[in-house]
Amino acid sequence: MKKYLFCILLFSIIFTFYNCSSESSELYEQAIEKVKEQLKVPSTAKFQDYEDKYVKFQAPENYSKDDPRKFATVEVIYDAQNSFGAYIRGSNLVVFTDIGNNTWRFLEIIDNDE
Repeated sequence: MKKYLFCILLFSIIFTFYNCSSESSELYEQAIEKVKEQLKVPSTAKFQDYEDKYVKFQAPENYSKDDPRKFATVEVIYDAQNSFGAYIRGSNLVVFTDIGNNTWRFLEIIDNDE
């Protein structure tokens, strides 16, 4: 009986981590597409490979702590050509809000270059 419960618990933990990672990587891909729309020459863009650290399930710092919505903030770092042909490194935060049923709606892009 203990082995059975242990197996169920282990499966539940693995399934939870897999879903979070899968959801995070999907959000990262959506964020890249949103950033590409903002670039002058999107075909030249090279993006950082996905890592869990780029996706945070929290509101950005400039949002009210009293806002009841669930947020995902995705950091996208890239190298791309500007309108003069020079390569620049950029960093943006792409903000999504949860609208239910594992569906996220794009809210905004925040320039993260400082």
